[in-house]
Amino acid sequence: MRIAYRKGYKYQLANAVSVQTALRPEHHAEIPRAVISRREQGRVVAVAYSEAWVTLATNGMLYIAAGYAWDGATGALDFKRVRPATLVHDALYQLMSYGALPNTPMNKLAADLEFKRIMREDRFKLRHSYYGGMRVGSRLLGLPSKPKPIIEAP
Repeated sequence: MRIAYRKGYKYQLANAVSVQTALRPEHHAEIPRAVISRREQGRVVAVAYSEAWVTLATNGMLYIAAGYAWDGATGALDFKRVRPATLVHDALYQLMSYGALPNTPMNKLAADLEFKRIMREDRFKLRHSYYGGMRVGSRLLGLPSKPKPIIEAP
């Protein structure tokens, strides 16, 4: 049996969440979830989609489906109190990396400010350090990055 997967995720959301953001995309943005796939020339090709993993509505409401996976705080200690902020930040950056949301400096800043806002609301004491580190790291790494590659096994 062959499988296809992506490496690099630490957490998987157990319940769907929604959060109001300050972002106001011109168009509805989403990352679809493939539900039916088939093999073509030895590769898995998605042929049908259902409910999205991540949806950002034009009114700024962000919906993240149960089962969505993210990697938490990159390059920093991954405290429980910062995980909600990393979830939202990763989902917004993933929308940009997949091209569903324009990858502009304004959208990056808006996503970064959501990260900061959620840390403040959740009373994360290291929020200033984490926000500063994330801003420097995203500039150095050129985030958002491309989608993680699909790996096949065996």
